[in-house]
Amino acid sequence: MTRGMFVTALGRLAEADVSKYTKSSFTDVKSDVYYMPMWNGQVKIAL
Repeated sequence: MTRGMFVTALGRLAEADVSKYTKSSFTDVKSDVYYMPMWNGQVKIAL
């Protein structure tokens, strides 16, 4: 399981609203990858 898969699964389980995350806050996570909104959202809620 990749980190993208992991964070996406956690976000879906938590029913996280990540629609406001449109740009990556990290240099190693591109803005166009499928998990970017979940990644930024999970970091913001201090997972």
